[in-house]
Amino acid sequence: MLWTALVVVMILFPSIVNSSRFIDTAITYGIFAIALYGLGLLYGQTNYLSIAHSALMGVGSYTAAILFIQAGFGFWAVLPLAAIFAMAAALLLGYPALRVSGYHFVIVTFAACELFVLATRNLGGAEARKGLTGGAQGLDITEPVGAIFGQSFDINLELEPFYYLVIAFLFITIVVTQILVRSPLGKTFRAIRENEPLARSVGIRANWYKIFAFGISGLFAGVAGALYAYKLRHIAPDLFNSFEGVELALMVLLGGSRRLMGPLVGAIIVGFLPEVLDVIGLGLTPFQRQIVFGAMLVAVIILLPHGLVQGVADLYGYAKRYLAAYLRPPRPGDGDAASANPPEPPDEASDESAEQPAEMLEADEEATEADQAAERVGGS
Repeated sequence: MLWTALVVVMILFPSIVNSSRFIDTAITYGIFAIALYGLGLLYGQTNYLSIAHSALMGVGSYTAAILFIQAGFGFWAVLPLAAIFAMAAALLLGYPALRVSGYHFVIVTFAACELFVLATRNLGGAEARKGLTGGAQGLDITEPVGAIFGQSFDINLELEPFYYLVIAFLFITIVVTQILVRSPLGKTFRAIRENEPLARSVGIRANWYKIFAFGISGLFAGVAGALYAYKLRHIAPDLFNSFEGVELALMVLLGGSRRLMGPLVGAIIVGFLPEVLDVIGLGLTPFQRQIVFGAMLVAVIILLPHGLVQGVADLYGYAKRYLAAYLRPPRPGDGDAASANPPEPPDEASDESAEQPAEMLEADEEATEADQAAERVGGS
């Protein structure tokens, strides 16, 4: 029911809000949600949290822009290439990075993100502006996404077609993620997450599977990066710095990574909370926004370690069990102690023997003694 309601709201969203500002925000964070499902797959299934996904998005964006400028490729031609290049970058980064774990892995991916920014900004030295990446000023994409069945996706003319394009890619991403999680590959990822030494002991090559999970997450980030480049029509190195990577990680942690709805809910919260506060008159400066998001992250980690969606699901399950126990009709054995443990009926044999007169008992004893004496005589 929740998924149905969410899908209906997403489809009708442009008609509901009728605001270019909210539609533009929905496009941006819908693109981020595509990358978040890759990051959620990595973190939720293997327990490795990466800060480098903003850099992987940057690989997809720069691949799309460079191929457009240098070779004249359109969006539909560069999209699979951007995904492949981002996946290759994730595999190359994952090989050394996944040899460590915990906060060491986070530090390595953070450094990789900063290295990407430095490389794209300074590639070409003094003539970086004329180089492959355009230096600090970045690259421009002058053509919109190619039309399909006569429908244009030029975001400079109209937002709604591009919004529905992003939503279509987001739905495909969600379906693919669900298939991967339920597949034998997803079960192998979870086995590594739960007990890596035990997984290795039964023959699972944990390092290769972790690198492969990193590569799949990079594939999603590459698709998101290509969409992001065509949404902005201009990209620069600072768009993919480590702060953006931390923000992506924040969205995954807020929504949760082990529930399918988690990354999407995290993107909605981080994307629309500032907009809603601005509408009701509680606008936040960028510095205040960072403070609020940091406080939210600390609160979620302490109170809801598996994310908001999992926390709400746990709360719903607890409330459902409590109400079921409270509203359950009384059973025959649910009364007081007396009714719960009724006295056992008296033994009929003992009652009969208690009611026999003393003379009859004495006669029975004499007959028994006579029988025993007869047996002794016969034996002798």
